[in-house]
Amino acid sequence: MRIVQVVGPRCGCVDEAEMLVRRVVAGSGLHIEVQVVREQREMAALGVFAIPGIVIDGLLKTVARIPSEEELRQWLSSQS
Repeated sequence: MRIVQVVGPRCGCVDEAEMLVRRVVAGSGLHIEVQVVREQREMAALGVFAIPGIVIDGLLKTVARIPSEEELRQWLSSQS
């Protein structure tokens, strides 16, 4: 099973990124687990030092911005 992690403390931009990820994953038809990482140590271990961060299957895809739905779909389909 693939894993998408939304990384950052509870705040507006991280919550927005989480909602986007969940919406795209729900519409993808793929088996993907969505996790939210809020612990500072875990964030650092993933290489996220600005928020929000999005990690797909252990690969840091973006930091400090929310991707577009299309960009997120491409990331998910290219790693299928």
